Formats: sequence, structure tokens, C-alpha cells
Amino acid sequence: MRDGEAVTTKITLTVDCATPDGKPFQKGSVRFLPSARIADPGDDVLVEQAAPRVRFGMREWPESPTVDLYACDLIGPAGWTYTVYYDKCPGNPAPWSFSLLSANGTKQRLSAVAAAACPAPLAIADADGGTAATGMLPAAAIDGGAAAAQPAAGLYGGLS
Repeated sequence: MRDGEAVTTKITLTVDCATPDGKPFQKGSVRFLPSARIADPGDDVLVEQAAPRVRFGMREWPESPTVDLYACDLIGPAGWTYTVYYDKCPGNPAPWSFSLLSANGTKQRLSAVAAAACPAPLAIADADGGTAATGMLPAAAIDGGAAAAQPAAGLYGGLS
């Protein structure tokens, strides 16, 4: 990396956070922390990106604020992510992680990244006749049928 040369293209992320009723955040801030230390693949220089912070409610921003971040798939170790931390934001949202991918363009919205970060629920396999869906597993399904061969002892070894 030469003096003044960019390590890689950054992605401009629009931080379009809103309350449950759809109003944009007017107070608080968010921080974006990478999950790994990132080295420039060209010369192994450590790329320090000190937790970029976006503040809400600044009068000079008529729209949602933006932050420039490195793409997770262009630099650093495979599989690294950003974690979003909310500070003094409405509703006190919990932190969550996402991958910022260059394939999605150089301008992205946090709301779109959030939708992609939520995996679809997995279907429960019907391996035991359907009782796993209710959380009620027959003892025979757990111990291979040994419980079915035992006399019913009741709770606490036969004491009622």
C-alpha cells in the first residue's frame, strides 16, 4: 500500500434506523465493530478502522446518516462481520451482526442488510411422529425404547 492509496473500495452504508412506528431515530448513535483484525492483502499492513460511529438527530443531515465501511468479502479473513451496537437509541435495540458484501453494490441501506442477515427458520424434521414440534418427546424416542420395557414408576422413582 502506497501513501495515500486506498486499501480497497469502501461501501457507503445508509443507517436508516427507525422506531416500530416508522419514525427515524432522532437521538442516540450506533457503532460498527469488525469481528476480526483486518490486514491489507497487498502488504499485510493492519487496517485499523476504529469503530465508526453514526449519530442521529444532527441538524445537518436532512436524511438518514451514512458511514463508509470496508466490504467483508474484499479484505480480511473469510467470514468476518460487523456488529452493530446501539447507544441511547429509542427502544434500546440489541446488538446484531451482518456481512457487508461488495456484490450488493457500493451504496447499501442498513435496513436491507438487516433483512438479509435474518436466516429463514428451519423446519423441524418429522423424525418422531411430530412430537418434536410440541417439545414433548416420548422416552422411547430418547433411549431407544428401554423406557417402554420398564414398569411405570411414577415421579421420583415410584413415590407419589
